[in-house]
Amino acid sequence: MIVVTGASGLIGSALAERLSDHQLCLQVRKRTKSPGLAGKGQIKEIDFESSSDNTINALVQGAETVIHSAGLVHQPDATFGQYELLNVRATEQIATQAAKVGVKTFVLLSTSAVYGHGPFENIEESGPIKAETPYALSKLRCEQFLQQLTGLERIIVVRPALVFGEGDRGNLISLIRQINSGKYFNIGGNKARKSLIYAKDVAEAIRLLVEKAPTGYQEYNVANPETISVTDLSNQIARCLQKGNQVSLPEPLLRAGASIAEGLLGEKSPVTVSKIEKLTTTTTCSVQKLTETTKFSPKFSLADALANEIDWAKKTGLLN
Repeated sequence: MIVVTGASGLIGSALAERLSDHQLCLQVRKRTKSPGLAGKGQIKEIDFESSSDNTINALVQGAETVIHSAGLVHQPDATFGQYELLNVRATEQIATQAAKVGVKTFVLLSTSAVYGHGPFENIEESGPIKAETPYALSKLRCEQFLQQLTGLERIIVVRPALVFGEGDRGNLISLIRQINSGKYFNIGGNKARKSLIYAKDVAEAIRLLVEKAPTGYQEYNVANPETISVTDLSNQIARCLQKGNQVSLPEPLLRAGASIAEGLLGEKSPVTVSKIEKLTTTTTCSVQKLTETTKFSPKFSLADALANEIDWAKKTGLLN
C-alpha cells in the first residue's frame, strides 16, 4: 500500500492519478473539497494541525511507501509558527510513525527554494543551500530531520523546480492571469532562464524514484531537463491564450513603474520590484542524478502542459 498525504493538492492529486494501479490511502484535510479523488483509493480525513501520534500511526499502518506531499505553501502572510507546525512538525510526526510501523520508503516533497532566490544555474543537489523564505526554511528543517532519522530503509527527498498544472496556486498561474489581462510586459534584454515542471510529470518522476532509487537517504532535483527563458515562456503562454507575443519594455522603465505602483497601490500593485527581480534572475536545476537513476523524461510537452493548465483555469473561472 502507498500512503499519499495532501492528496487533494497540485502534486498529490497528480500522484493519486498516476499511482492508480496501486492500493492507495489518500490523506486529505477536508473530504468535501476532494471530489476528484472518489474511487482512487481509501480517503482519510486528517488535519495535521491537530493530529495525534495515534491518528498518524493508523494512517501509515500497513504501508510500504509513504509519499508526504502535504504542506503549507503559497501563503505569503503565514507566520514562521504556521510553517513550523504544518510543515516541520507534521513531517517529523509522519516520518517517525512510519519508521515505527515498518514503512520501507518515505518520500518528502521538498523544494528547489532551498537553494535560495538565485541566481543559480544548473545547480546540483550538493550545491550551496541558501533557504531564505519561511517556506524554504521549513522544508530545509524537514530535510535535516530526515537525515538524522533511523528506522526507514529508504528516504527520498524530492526538490521540484517551479511546479504548475491543474490546481496551481503559485507563480505560473499568476503569470498566466497577468498575460491574459494584458498587465504583463516582457523585460527587454532579459536573458534569465527557469527550470519548471508539470505536476503530472512530477508524479511520474516520483513513481520512477520509488521503483528505482537506491536505499539510504537520497536527494533529487525534479524538473524538465530543458530550461526555458522567461521571455519564451511568456510568449508560449500568450500563444496558448491566443494572444500575440508580449510587448517588451526596458528594465529601468519597468522598475520605475513598479516602484510608483507599489507606492500608490501597496500589496494590490500588479507589478512589484520583487517580481521583476524574480523574472530577471536565472534559477535552473540539474536533473542529471534523476535521469541517471530513473531514465526520466517528461511525458507532456510544455505547450500541452500549459494548455491543460489554461483550460483548467478557464473552467474554474480564474481567467474571467
